[in-house]
Amino acid sequence: MKKRMIFFFLGLVCLFGRVEIVVGQEVAGHPESSAEKVGGAPVVVYGHISTHGEPEKVVLKFWDSYIDESLKDPSPLIFEMIPEQGKLFAGAPRTSVFNFDIPEISSPARLSLIYKDKAILDRYLVEPGDSIMIHLDMKMNRVLFGGPSSDKFRCQYAIDLAIQETYFSNPEKMTVSHREKALANEEDRKVYEAANSTFKRGLEIIERGQDELALLIKKMETLGNPSGAQEILKFYKPKLSDKAFRILEADIRGREYSAITMSFYKYVYSFSPLVEDPEFIPALDSFYYRYIHSIPSDFVPAHIGIFSLGYLQHRFDLEHARAVVEKKDPYELIFKLEKGPVRDRLLGMYFARNFTRMPLAAERLSESLSEVKEKGVRDYLSVLLHRNTPGAPIPDFHLENPEGESVALSSFEGKTVLLQFWTAGCKASLNLMKEELFPLAKSLEGNADFLLVTVEAGNNGEYWKNMVTSAPFEGSNIKHLNTGGLSHSILKHFNVYSFPHQLILDESGRLYKAEGLPMRKELLKREIENAQSINTNNKSQK
Repeated sequence: MKKRMIFFFLGLVCLFGRVEIVVGQEVAGHPESSAEKVGGAPVVVYGHISTHGEPEKVVLKFWDSYIDESLKDPSPLIFEMIPEQGKLFAGAPRTSVFNFDIPEISSPARLSLIYKDKAILDRYLVEPGDSIMIHLDMKMNRVLFGGPSSDKFRCQYAIDLAIQETYFSNPEKMTVSHREKALANEEDRKVYEAANSTFKRGLEIIERGQDELALLIKKMETLGNPSGAQEILKFYKPKLSDKAFRILEADIRGREYSAITMSFYKYVYSFSPLVEDPEFIPALDSFYYRYIHSIPSDFVPAHIGIFSLGYLQHRFDLEHARAVVEKKDPYELIFKLEKGPVRDRLLGMYFARNFTRMPLAAERLSESLSEVKEKGVRDYLSVLLHRNTPGAPIPDFHLENPEGESVALSSFEGKTVLLQFWTAGCKASLNLMKEELFPLAKSLEGNADFLLVTVEAGNNGEYWKNMVTSAPFEGSNIKHLNTGGLSHSILKHFNVYSFPHQLILDESGRLYKAEGLPMRKELLKREIENAQSINTNNKSQK
């Protein structure tokens, strides 16, 4: 019955089937890459769009060396174009067409296709010489594939749907401290009981502690069962290259392991101090050594694993789980792994996600750079070190103030600047500013050489203006600026992809400190005073 459902699902799918901008490529009908799929070869992405009204811009993101999706640098190669009206004699009547020619690649890579700010294809695997034809039928809300590489894309699309279907088929989960307290409201209890008594999705209430652990054990013990995604990949195996099959297999398997491991260390273990049961933490440790510690770390060879996003995330999460249980530094664990391309990628991931808040960041970055061989990772770490070295020059970025004026960063030279990046929708950012940074600025109002500059990275200008022109955002030594969105070059330069994020500029407009800054106002004040003391000493020596 399960296999019948899988093949029915596959039948439906088959039936329906460095920031650098490259704009407006010439469109051709049903192109194919003439290069052999051995060695280096370009990749061609050609497509039709059926939509009501005028089509919007199509964006293609391409990673030839993938480290982490949210990185601003190294950023993907970005292509974009407004689709052109299709022609009857080119086989594209009543549609708009787009065409992207990706320069020659020599190893597996990843691409995303975005339309109307929605990722239609999210980090799909491509190989040298791939040619794919895509039909975005926005009228019927479906995606069709054709061309020489259609099976590879159709397979990945079907896998994505199977994973989403599995998630949707299971109840929504809510973790609480006490189940009875969560259902204390009689109306909520009635809705909960009614939803869980039918075929509808319902809600599973998980009590923090032993309930969480029981759920993790259940997931571990069912890992060996074939999933819908695995069955789909098995079906497509004869139609894929051996390397593509093994990479996608590692993606699926790594993703399944990672879901459990990440839940263990990031949610269950990190909240374990809130559980009153004294036996809970020992039980978690026992679970780790019985289950997670036994998960194979190297179930694929390195030459496959470095191209598998699921496998790399799995290895990353394994080291973090070990770190929380053994009370060790995750960086040290990753750095001590066997030297090679997998370790290089994991180090790149670690610095991408933790550089600004990790201890001894600059020293560890230099240490890793001395050993990393993977070119993409080396390039990223080199840029990160250069831009975050104290005294590094900073480009003269321009941002908008609440009055709509363009303000140059260089206009703040002569003052020690605490630069605070945030977004209006980030509660952590708002709390940090209200509880620590604004009181800090207030305490330094007598310091004529200090300035707090907040840089909001959202694109809702009016909402931001109304927010920052009222209490508690006002202050004589506070300036508010806006990037106009997440694509501004200042975010790329400082690799800002999570919020809040802060750094200190000295009076010459150069970087004073970009990593390991404290959040507490008392400690931040000490950092600012140290920066000003260094400035004073430098002036006296001239």
